[in-house]
Amino acid sequence: MEVSSKPAEMTDATAHLAQDPRVGVMVGNYRLVRRIGEGGMGTVYEAVHRENENRIAVKFLRPDADVDPDSEAIRRKRFHDEASALAEARHPNLVTFFDAGDLPDGQLYIMMELVDGTTLREFVAQQGGRLSVPLASGLIRQTASALAYIHSRGIVHRDLNLRNLMVVKDEAVREGWRIKILDFGIAKFLNHQEQRTLSQSQLGTVRYMSPEQCESAKSVDASTDIYSLGLILFELLTGQPPYQVAEDSAAKWIDAHINRPPRSLKKLWTDAPSQLAKLVAEMLDKHPDFRPKADEIVAHLESGIKLPGRRGFFGPDQTLAFLLASVLIPNAGAVSYELLSRYRKPMDELSAAQLAVLARNAPDGTVLIPPTSLFKGSYPEELAAAQKDCEQRNTRDQCDPTLIQREAQPQLVSAGAFYLDKTEVTNELFLRTLLSMQEAVDLRPVNGKPPRQIRLIEVDGRRTLMFDLWHDQGKGSGLELVDGQLRVRPGFESLPMVQVTHMAAQRICEKRGGTLPSEIQWEAAARGRERRVYPWGAKLPDCAGVVFDRGSGGLCNGFPPQPVPVGTAAQDLTPEGVYDLGGNVMEWVRDSFMNPFPRCGGCKGFFAEVAPIAISPTTGYSIKGGSYVMSREVARGASRSTAVAQQMTPNLGFRCAFPVASK
Repeated sequence: MEVSSKPAEMTDATAHLAQDPRVGVMVGNYRLVRRIGEGGMGTVYEAVHRENENRIAVKFLRPDADVDPDSEAIRRKRFHDEASALAEARHPNLVTFFDAGDLPDGQLYIMMELVDGTTLREFVAQQGGRLSVPLASGLIRQTASALAYIHSRGIVHRDLNLRNLMVVKDEAVREGWRIKILDFGIAKFLNHQEQRTLSQSQLGTVRYMSPEQCESAKSVDASTDIYSLGLILFELLTGQPPYQVAEDSAAKWIDAHINRPPRSLKKLWTDAPSQLAKLVAEMLDKHPDFRPKADEIVAHLESGIKLPGRRGFFGPDQTLAFLLASVLIPNAGAVSYELLSRYRKPMDELSAAQLAVLARNAPDGTVLIPPTSLFKGSYPEELAAAQKDCEQRNTRDQCDPTLIQREAQPQLVSAGAFYLDKTEVTNELFLRTLLSMQEAVDLRPVNGKPPRQIRLIEVDGRRTLMFDLWHDQGKGSGLELVDGQLRVRPGFESLPMVQVTHMAAQRICEKRGGTLPSEIQWEAAARGRERRVYPWGAKLPDCAGVVFDRGSGGLCNGFPPQPVPVGTAAQDLTPEGVYDLGGNVMEWVRDSFMNPFPRCGGCKGFFAEVAPIAISPTTGYSIKGGSYVMSREVARGASRSTAVAQQMTPNLGFRCAFPVASK
């Protein structure tokens, strides 16, 4: 579908659009002014707000008089699904959803962003029929980033092609052009089980369909979008499709996708970079399990990180294998997946059954964080969006760009399965754990007064600074010293422990059988494989649902400027069940702070540590997450902050991570 704000030329073929009966109709506060495109499920109009002249796109479910009632119900269900998918999705390379509803006559509609650009097909033609390697790679990287996001939400697009990708001029991205993915009208929702296949119909543009999609629309998963994206990349680089099809017929294209090997990129372009040729070949693998995942493509194009091998003795170019299969095995296209599946490598370290067992055995108060690979950090456009968000509510002096730039230079990282505290460590849990330690707590008076800063007496006599008891009018420590004994302040039992040093946080975690999470682990829990903007998703934080920006003049200054009991902020909850990663109090992590985050080549289980001899009270450590006094952009999962090891502030606490072997 083409959803462009550019006017169509008036020709004999399009003159009827001027007499379109919907032009002039009011949809809410918007007046339809012209029809601008059609797609697999609907017709799109440009609409203008009756007061402020704001322009949007309005998509209607296209009526079909010949369709039977059951199929019509399926079409309407798909349309509702598209509205639902767009409503929850927020990504720089997806169109922005505004609203959905129906007219008095029952006509369904979706209101969404009007994209001021051209289709990728038109863009390629304007560039001379093919794109340079940097530009093609950049546009594919952006598309793959959006695919990784929607795949993580259980959505497969199933109709990627040069007409469903719009190119918009945008200097905020390095290529100078931003991709926008359109038309989720035939998307498959993997988490929905009901029948979605229209009888007697083929879903998807056949020239860009995957082999498995050609054979059965029901069997596709995220890999089908990767195959389509590989076809697009091949075409961007060469100006030609990877298959030579004499007749432009659906049957010929289906036969090519299922039975014929794609041409090598180097066959058409001898100077093609070898790594790019290899990437294209792997994306066009006939077997869906052997194609790379979207986030792996992003990492490869961004940083050159090697794609994980998924084949046995077959290489990424399956020409010989499929030619042999075609000769030796009848109906090779239908059995080729089974033939090759015996050589596949495991995709994950743990099976779904193993993960289910681990989840059931999670220690009390923790949840399982499954093995996660993600692109840590933020892209330039994400950094620009965060900076803009800050400056909308503060002066530029209050929004130091160098702070957000700490997230720059994103890279692919991995975290194995681990358990994480559901909430921040509370005052009650901290004190109970502290008093169970072998070491004594030093509570001796200082200058004749009760101590404010509490230390642990080590076995060798050293004293380790642990926490500060400062408290004033409901703010500060939840512990107090009464008659020479530490206790929790009444009413503070479930509040997070704050004003605690990095060493104290680590010691408490170790006593509990764990450790502070690494920065990678923390970000994996907060963002997931889909790289959520906020721990809960893409929706902006609500003052009643997330504890953030409650200081004087803040966005939520009507709320008390102090932490709340852990696990009570309803919106600040990850899909896995972890609370308060976006707000309440910031949290220590195990790593020493390094800016930028060290390059670690697809690292797994990595954390940046300081040699023991170099540790001092002024050693800087990373802290993650937002707090009741921090503004909205700090609540993002990618944000990074730092504090010295002995910094004890009222908005800094911690939580613990545990190995999967913990009981």
